[in-house]
Amino acid sequence: MGRGGDGGSPSGDGSVLGPADASPIDCTDVVCHYVRSGAAGGGDGSGWSGAWTELPDQLERGHVYYVAAGDYPGYRFDDAAAGDEVITIVRATAGDHGDGDGWEEGFDGPAVFGPIEIVRPGYRLDGRGRGIRVRGAFEGTALVVSAGPQELRWLDIVRLVYPGGRETRAEGRLHVLQLADFVEPRCCDVRRERARGRAHRAHHGVV
Repeated sequence: MGRGGDGGSPSGDGSVLGPADASPIDCTDVVCHYVRSGAAGGGDGSGWSGAWTELPDQLERGHVYYVAAGDYPGYRFDDAAAGDEVITIVRATAGDHGDGDGWEEGFDGPAVFGPIEIVRPGYRLDGRGRGIRVRGAFEGTALVVSAGPQELRWLDIVRLVYPGGRETRAEGRLHVLQLADFVEPRCCDVRRERARGRAHRAHHGVV
């Protein structure tokens, strides 16, 4: 469990799966936690001034985890299911960052994760404008989802490849992410990126 190698729910609290919208999450209706890679450390995650430096190994069902700009390790999502309660991971933005205590403008930016694996149902990952980037290891799969339902929205999913390597667009997309048949990402960008040099898209547009 834990570290490895669009918008709110209809109620706006991020606690259950539902249609995406841009409504800010209401942290008076749900427990919100705060994560920032550049934080001092030693905090309890209850506000930006005491943010965790990375997602904790165990996440709580029905809770929301705001993630600020920065680099984060890969993560394995494997928390036990609890009815229809979901765990929400959402990029913090100027317009939606929960508790404003300790918030700074520079916290709004890309949150870059290593490879992600989701093996239990009931997660919502919301990059709010593709601001959550999932980067696979060199020639490795960036995102593997083997259980559902899930909500995967506005993610930028990248596989690092050898500069001179060749693969078809379909092969490239397969190597970037692997999804269970019943999991369909929304508004996510899927691409390859050369380990050195310019990015090369394996899938034009979004999924």
